[in-house]
Amino acid sequence: MTTTLGSRWMTDWEPSARLPFYTRANAGEVLPDPASPLSWTFMWEAAIIPGWADSMYVAGTFEEGFFDADHPEVIGLFGGRLYINASTSRLFGVRAPGLSPELIDRTYFGDHPDVPPYEAEPWHESAVNTERLGVWMAAAMAASELPDLLVDRDLADAARAGRPDLSALTDHQLVERARGFLPDIRRMFCTHIVVTAGSSLGPGVLAAIAEAMGDPSIALTLITGIGDVDSAAPSRAMWELSRLPADSAAYAAGFTDFIRRFGSRGPTEWDLRSEAWETQPSLVTGLIDVMRPAPDDESPDVRNDLLNRLRRAEGQLRGIQGMIERGEDCGKVAQQFSAVRRALDSSYVHMTVCLLQQEITARLPEDDALRASLPVLLGELEALLSRRS
Repeated sequence: MTTTLGSRWMTDWEPSARLPFYTRANAGEVLPDPASPLSWTFMWEAAIIPGWADSMYVAGTFEEGFFDADHPEVIGLFGGRLYINASTSRLFGVRAPGLSPELIDRTYFGDHPDVPPYEAEPWHESAVNTERLGVWMAAAMAASELPDLLVDRDLADAARAGRPDLSALTDHQLVERARGFLPDIRRMFCTHIVVTAGSSLGPGVLAAIAEAMGDPSIALTLITGIGDVDSAAPSRAMWELSRLPADSAAYAAGFTDFIRRFGSRGPTEWDLRSEAWETQPSLVTGLIDVMRPAPDDESPDVRNDLLNRLRRAEGQLRGIQGMIERGEDCGKVAQQFSAVRRALDSSYVHMTVCLLQQEITARLPEDDALRASLPVLLGELEALLSRRS
């Protein structure tokens, strides 16, 4: 959107004249519904939005004090709905070395016909900010770990572990406790945006190189298999719970631990008015019950492992095609063929064992003792077949 407003909401902002381009792209996943007044004024305006603006100062896109002090123009609220300010993203493209506003637009919007073209203004170019962004980008590309993010995660875990009995607090105490978290939320959100922006640089460079090589899909193949993503942990934990009898002590203990670790998550979790998994556990038990009938071989870990193997083989095959097109030595091509064959052989073995597990399980009575030992036996069989392949 630019400057036209529809229905107004009690907490709506006025659109910015100098940064007029707003979008719902990516915002709809964060706040799909109109923001509640409590959440917007208490948390968003007081902590999240200032932290977002801070991140742009940290990276160097803008100088300290650029944004409006009361309503930093990194986002906006119109008709009660969250919008991201795409003008600030375009300025990142203008000022960051090697980027452009058109590249940013393609990343956000693809070939959408309704995106207004970027219009340059004299103040958009900034040698100072380009230099600062270059330093930040170089540091982000060279980073091998994220200590600030790990510190924030530990602080959040400590806050949850030290939480008092909230039912014993007065309304005043509850409000003061919530307000006490706002400085940390602002700082953590700044870290979140800085890390998110930095993590996009590597894939962006790979995408540019792959496009120059004539095969943009290579970039996806190269980054396939990168794991240890915290956001995947709840799904993995729910799957493990779905493997346990609902009336067992192990399930009860596991569910309690799940709520302790992930209870703050839930649908529309960025709005304070929304139920979380801890306040409405049936949201979780419903998801677990959906997973229960699925066979063990449909585990997210098993499926992702197989897909990663196939994607690696796919990338190797594309590499072989390029070697042949360039007329490279047959010996080197043969070596790559051998590597692809090993990757495909291991995937084939895995699928064969998966088929055996499905067929044997379907034919065994529910109370057959072999069911408990079957995963171990098939695991040993897969290891044996993999050594021989």
